[in-house]
Amino acid sequence: MILIRAFIAIAISNNIRKCCQGLSFHLQKMRLKGKFLQPESIHLTLKFLGNIHQERVLEITEVLGRIALKKAPFLLHIRGCGVFTHSNMARVIWVGIRPSSSLSNMQEAIEEHLVDKGFSSEKRKYSPHLTLARLTSKNNFEELLNFLRTKTARKDLGSMWVESVHVYQSILKSGGAKYKQLATVRLRNGTRMD
Repeated sequence: MILIRAFIAIAISNNIRKCCQGLSFHLQKMRLKGKFLQPESIHLTLKFLGNIHQERVLEITEVLGRIALKKAPFLLHIRGCGVFTHSNMARVIWVGIRPSSSLSNMQEAIEEHLVDKGFSSEKRKYSPHLTLARLTSKNNFEELLNFLRTKTARKDLGSMWVESVHVYQSILKSGGAKYKQLATVRLRNGTRMD
């Protein structure tokens, strides 16, 4: 049996990807130490599955399909830049997602159904975000904090419709992780709603 590292996520639109790329370029000028994600790697994680047997992808896809039948497409609003810190150091630079009951309900349903299938439950409260970078030192930390207080860091980046969810494989390479889409499940057909 082949083990793969997998997760469930929403792919972001090209417009949001371009906005994230512009923000990343601005942040990289600060000479922060760490790894900035390639624009094509930015996504909205719904559940990290860890190392799983490849054969379970079909089972996971079937669970997502049952959930998707009850979920209509919905609009997500992307805004603001911030950091997750640990031990007084910024570890992750992210772009935020405005609160969305549709997103929360779908993520909770995925969590609940997969825990019932034997997957481990997430201990941390779900905090939807798009990861831009993972930092490895405090280099230019003050400059980053000053930027986060500006209007540029807090501005809206736009909106996107969520019409499907995906199962991805994360392939760890020396230059960073590469993501391979293994399955796609479309949300219920019908009128888009927020």
